[in-house]
Amino acid sequence: MSCPPPPAGSPRFARGTAQTRFPLPAGGTSRRGLSFIRAFGGVFPASRGKPSCPPTRFHLLAGGTSRRGSSTSHRLVNFSLAVGLALVFPALLPAQQPAAPTVRLKDIAQIRGVRTNQLVGYGIVVGLEGTGDSNGALFTVQSVANMLERFGITVPPNALKVKNVAAVMVTAELPPFARAGNTIDVVVSSIGDARSLQGGTLLQTPLRGADGQVYAVAQGPLSIGGFNFGGGGARVQRNHTTVGRIPNGALIEREVPANFLQGDNSLTIQLHKPDFTTAARV
Repeated sequence: MSCPPPPAGSPRFARGTAQTRFPLPAGGTSRRGLSFIRAFGGVFPASRGKPSCPPTRFHLLAGGTSRRGSSTSHRLVNFSLAVGLALVFPALLPAQQPAAPTVRLKDIAQIRGVRTNQLVGYGIVVGLEGTGDSNGALFTVQSVANMLERFGITVPPNALKVKNVAAVMVTAELPPFARAGNTIDVVVSSIGDARSLQGGTLLQTPLRGADGQVYAVAQGPLSIGGFNFGGGGARVQRNHTTVGRIPNGALIEREVPANFLQGDNSLTIQLHKPDFTTAARV
């Protein structure tokens, strides 16, 4: 007896027939054959001594697909649902606000009573190579005469030649919390008709504050940021040669008291650019 061929596309009977895979003995069905029959939920007609052919029926779901086809469809549906949620769910989340920039308080404000103080003084620069003030600068001549007199030397002002000397103004800034013995930079500027301060040295010059008190004393060789050279009717100049600088050229002699605490031990913060919004955030 030959069994009919399995239906096309059948996943269960794609290979061979029941006759070749499940041979039945003459007395009935084998245990393997019974398990196969029970798996398909049907009863095979068995004839004594003859093998029977399995029915070619399948349990169909409500949608008309087999069990194996239904699992594949479920997987496709689940995959499509997961992709849809991945695309839609981020749009449902609330938009994150950008983090506010961090600004240090000392960059936008200062404490009342904590500030720098300006210092100024009058002095003379010596050691110039013929580029100092002319005799027409009477204050320079008088300054040199007074300086020599303090050292016990009396010289008539009209007998002095000051081409190697220049009268200058010295300025500096006294930082807050500066202590006696600290040093600060000073700027030296000519007030006469000197052509250059290159190579000059500032003599000891007291620096006073707005209250007239001496807070620092400046002295030392100058450093200028230019040059002035000429000869034979030609002259070359770069930058200003009548202004110089002395790094750490002033020694602090008096401290400025810091009065930044109020009567109730509170601090007052002052904004560099006053603004109501910034004040509220601070």
